Order: sequence, then structure tokens, then C-alpha cells
Amino acid sequence: MQASLKTLKVINGETFEFRARIVEGEIRVDCRPQDHKYSPLCLVVDTSWRYNPLDLIKAVLDEHGQSFEGEVSFAFHRDYPDDLPPGVTVDYLGGELVLTERMFAQFVLEFAGFYLEAQQKLGVSDPKRHEELGQRVEQLRQACCP
Repeated sequence: MQASLKTLKVINGETFEFRARIVEGEIRVDCRPQDHKYSPLCLVVDTSWRYNPLDLIKAVLDEHGQSFEGEVSFAFHRDYPDDLPPGVTVDYLGGELVLTERMFAQFVLEFAGFYLEAQQKLGVSDPKRHEELGQRVEQLRQACCP
């Protein structure tokens, strides 16, 4: 049985490395930009994923933000200064990144898909949780990326 798994995903022209490993009997997934630059997008998804991936997807579907450990948060907005399109603001220790909702949702989908793949390939899966997460991924896919 494999102990870890990694893959590259291209999202909006940027390449991210997703890595999965088993920690205390559970899958842990993290990500980083391939060029190793700082990415608040990776941080918010990675941080929230350690707690509950279903909550992250629900937050995206319901369009409300979340904060994690007081370090990373994201919030949806409709009217943003400087004529930026509606989207998502990701805040990490005072640094801010603004993304379109579609890009944020695509990133979450890639992350969720890799998590499900890692569960199968690494042999660590709770069937009920796996099915629920798969349903949420499909809901998000239909809502944002038909």
C-alpha cells in the first residue's frame, strides 16, 4: 500500500502541487504552488480541510465565509472597491487576495477530487463520509462549473 500520493493541477493558469499522506489513520492533503511562492488560496483550503472538507464545500455553496484558527479566512463579496468583479477575498494574517467565485470554487473542486482519490488509492476511507463528500463535490460542480 502507498504511504503518500502527489499530483499537479493547473487552475486558472497556475500550477499547484497537491500532496496526500496518512497521519494517525486519516488522509491529510496539502497544497502549494509549483513555483513555491506564497499562496493564501492554498492556505485557506489546506487549513479548512484539516477540520472538515464538507464545511468548506458547504460554505462555498452557501456563499458565506469562514475563519480558521484566526489565521486564515475567506469571505464572499458582491461589491468590491476598484471595480473588481464579485468574488472571494482570502485573508491571511493581514495579506489579502481577491479571486473570482468561479476560480475559488474550481480550486476547492480540485482539492476535493484529489482528497477522494487519495482515500481510495491510500486505502483509508469512511464509506459514509466518502459518499457524502462525493455528493457535495457534485453539488458544487453543478453550481459553479457545468
